[in-house]
Amino acid sequence: MKVQVPCYRADIMHDWDLFEDVAIAFGYERIEDLPPKTYTVGKPHPIPVTAALVREVFCGLGYLEVMPFSLTNEEILYERMQRPERPGVLRVIRR
Repeated sequence: MKVQVPCYRADIMHDWDLFEDVAIAFGYERIEDLPPKTYTVGKPHPIPVTAALVREVFCGLGYLEVMPFSLTNEEILYERMQRPERPGVLRVIRR
């Protein structure tokens, strides 16, 4: 199934956001709960573990963590949102 998210739905960021909307529309109470067919043991992925450690260290050093929605790239900000490019927008350039 292919889904196109309209530009005004800024809250849709991942697949599971769509799954949640479908579950709400269908009705949570109508979804049958079944045990999984297989069981596995999971462990955290090393990248988020390292990112959490780095965040904690920087916060301990007095830095503030900011994750604004406005920090994005040109494709998302203009093309996907169907907006014209604006002069004077601050760009963060990675070197």
